[in-house]
Amino acid sequence: RLLVQLLERIHICIISGGQFQQCTAQVIDLLPLDDPEARGAAILALGLIRDPDDVALIADALGDDAIADRAEAALQLFGPDALEPLIEAGKTAAPSLRGATISMLPALGAEPLAAVREAALDPSPEVVVPALKSLAIIGQATDLVPTARHVRSSDPRVSSAAQAALLAIA
Repeated sequence: RLLVQLLERIHICIISGGQFQQCTAQVIDLLPLDDPEARGAAILALGLIRDPDDVALIADALGDDAIADRAEAALQLFGPDALEPLIEAGKTAAPSLRGATISMLPALGAEPLAAVREAALDPSPEVVVPALKSLAIIGQATDLVPTARHVRSSDPRVSSAAQAALLAIA
């Protein structure tokens, strides 16, 4: 219900002669951002609007447990158009957020193997685990040897993800 109201306000603002991005910003600024439902509605609205400039903001929302599922849905609405901005947003984020952005790449309908392979080399398990899970989906035979190196990781999450990726790729 809140999402529909938000989109209606944006539409009314645009019909009244406002610029699209300005209308979106004004309406989102009105939301009570301490309310997870409102934040989730705003993130979904951004996904429906599909402005590439909003991908970084949506990617940041992946780190908010209360609205991460809405952020994933919003990014999926973008499809492959979100790939480059999402990869860029993920490069400078905290490890847990980098991991979340990497885990979204296969769901966007493309094969961003270079970014996933790079993430699998990251020193942080919060990045490597999602990268290995992504390799399980989109990996190729050439990924077997680099993935196998993670099986002996001292972090059980990494070694488990590596074993699962090896089984899926092979």
